[in-house]
Amino acid sequence: EDNMYSKYVTVTLPHGSKQQMKFYGATEVEAEAKKQVAKVKVKLGLLTFNSNTPFVVVADQYFNAYVKAGEYNRGMMKKMLDNNFTDIIGSVAISDIKPTILKQCFNKLDDKSHSYKSKMYMLLSGIFKMAIADGLITNNPMLSITREKGKSGSRRALTETEIKQNMNADRIS
Repeated sequence: EDNMYSKYVTVTLPHGSKQQMKFYGATEVEAEAKKQVAKVKVKLGLLTFNSNTPFVVVADQYFNAYVKAGEYNRGMMKKMLDNNFTDIIGSVAISDIKPTILKQCFNKLDDKSHSYKSKMYMLLSGIFKMAIADGLITNNPMLSITREKGKSGSRRALTETEIKQNMNADRIS
């Protein structure tokens, strides 16, 4: 760092505090170039969180901070989110996500179970609540989404005869 040039960028974070970032380069031009790249990333919400941060980045932050499920369930929930929402709204700035686009995503879940839809609703609500708490947005678009019931499962208790058949089948195999 002794023979390096440095440039600074001061960023105002969503909650109002300021953060200074220092960029180094072998030449003043290199340091300035790194500073300019950082300024663009800050504006896009990629280097610090702001209202332009893409949904996928905010969702990852939510998973890292709040989803305490076991590794298998975390992976399953992340995959559900990616398959149904992130592919459509992942690159959209968190502040640009409106209830209409979320409803379109939920409409893709018509063939899913009530449990599946409920998990997605709770997950998205949590992501947007965190975004409000972090000062990225002021309104939760999920509040405009009606929680719909999914298709009912066909689970039922086994009869005594079915239990005996299953037990006999286990002994045979």
